[in-house]
Amino acid sequence: MRTSFQELKNSEVYTKSGVYLGKVRDIVLDLDHHSVAQYLVKKFPLWFPESDKYLINSGQIEAFKQDVIIVKDARLQDDNSASNTDAKPNPAVMSDSSS
Repeated sequence: MRTSFQELKNSEVYTKSGVYLGKVRDIVLDLDHHSVAQYLVKKFPLWFPESDKYLINSGQIEAFKQDVIIVKDARLQDDNSASNTDAKPNPAVMSDSSS
């Protein structure tokens, strides 16, 4: 399946058990493998300071549906390094990057 970022952006993201995580706001690319490494998911727009952010690894995706992405259930981990754009993608399955 192929899609553009414009079509993917703002897709709602839910865990397999039905927990709403937010919408796709951005992606992290793996330039070595020419693929999407992670999806930045946030409940509110990026400029909204009090919103939780999650980095979802591509391996956590269960299904892509019409404007909805289903991800595996996982333990949330605090990750203050997620805002560092020079960092390599976090190997954590799902991480809460809010402070």
